[in-house]
Amino acid sequence: MKFVILSFCSLFTFYAQAQTNGITLSHFEKQVRVNVADLEDAVLYEAHSNCPGKLQVDFTDKHFSGGCAGAIERTYEFSDACGNKLTESQYITLVDDTPPVFQNAPVDTLVASREEIPRALFVGAFDDGGQGADISFDEQYNFSDPDNVIITRTWTASDVCGNTATHTQQITVPKRK
Repeated sequence: MKFVILSFCSLFTFYAQAQTNGITLSHFEKQVRVNVADLEDAVLYEAHSNCPGKLQVDFTDKHFSGGCAGAIERTYEFSDACGNKLTESQYITLVDDTPPVFQNAPVDTLVASREEIPRALFVGAFDDGGQGADISFDEQYNFSDPDNVIITRTWTASDVCGNTATHTQQITVPKRK
């Protein structure tokens, strides 16, 4: 834009750039589904500004129940060096399709006698959302091997979304002859 101002004393010419909101979003969906494990690193938009300099992005989350993992209303606040601002909200449905992960799970072992059979350990498991998981335990003895007794210990972890993981430990104990 060019403006010319006439006055009795002199002639002034100055240029001005009309600044509209120069922040635009692409690949921004109002409703998205994101796995709980991916939420922290998920970039759910592409933002651009016609203003030179860095585009600042902040967001706040409101958590809601719903589904097994919940939902979030995320409000983004975009601003640039020219003073442009843009606020947009996005509704994120959290999904959890990842089974829990065991911690301190015992390994298979061979012992020399019944007296050396280790006690069953408490085995923990955690969900990718950072929550603990419910653990069930089962122990079976198999005497069908002519030389060994095989003890099979099975831990099953279940999270609130119904995902399960299983860890099995086999303990081999030689039969006395």
